[in-house]
Amino acid sequence: MGVASSIIAVVLFRRIDRSLSAEKAQSRQHAQRFRDTFERAAVGIAHVDLNGKIRRCNQKFGEIVGSNQEELLNRIFMEIIYAEDVDEDWENFRQMVAALPHTQ
Repeated sequence: MGVASSIIAVVLFRRIDRSLSAEKAQSRQHAQRFRDTFERAAVGIAHVDLNGKIRRCNQKFGEIVGSNQEELLNRIFMEIIYAEDVDEDWENFRQMVAALPHTQ
């Protein structure tokens, strides 16, 4: 490889490195924006896995159901909803999971 080729390779590497660094910074900003929105939402939000276990919830969700976030983790969401809503909510959850691309 000649000197000119080496210089071009170094310049390209630096541009790629800067571009990747900028993409990583943007990704971190998006992730932080999501976390801030999740935690500061005026509504309760819970993320559940495909088995209905609560994997993450915000403080507002805990306030609504009368528990702190740590107490809710790994509980099945069906355990904390009104008894009269269990059948309908479970059916809605089942349909939602069945509609996911990776479960078909």
